[in-house]
Amino acid sequence: SSHFGSSRFCLLAAQRGRSFSIPRAMAQKIANVTAANAKEWATAWGDEALEKCKHWLVLEAMCYVVPKADPKQTAKDKLGIHTAGDIVPGDGTVVNNIQWLKVQHEGREAFILIDGNAVGVKRKFLEPVPG
Repeated sequence: SSHFGSSRFCLLAAQRGRSFSIPRAMAQKIANVTAANAKEWATAWGDEALEKCKHWLVLEAMCYVVPKADPKQTAKDKLGIHTAGDIVPGDGTVVNNIQWLKVQHEGREAFILIDGNAVGVKRKFLEPVPG
């Protein structure tokens, strides 16, 4: 089925030598992921992962959940936060050539920035994971 294919793709895209998967009933957090060791978790992934993966690992110490896909938003605009190791369900999307994760936050659509380049940081803030 196409669902199996996309999950399998995410597994291959995300694992790169890591052996973990995310049982659906488990608390959505991976221990020992920190901003300091985020490079160990980061992989090279592309548009297919952005489109197909539905669970994302937070690599930054703090990622803001914001109301719009606009990198000019600041801490005062945030609706919530996720921290390193959190698993966030959502749909990858591109808005104005910037990668975002579209999420549900308290019943409304919101966004988390994936592509740090939009704010002058040369790394991804989220990593696709199997789920």
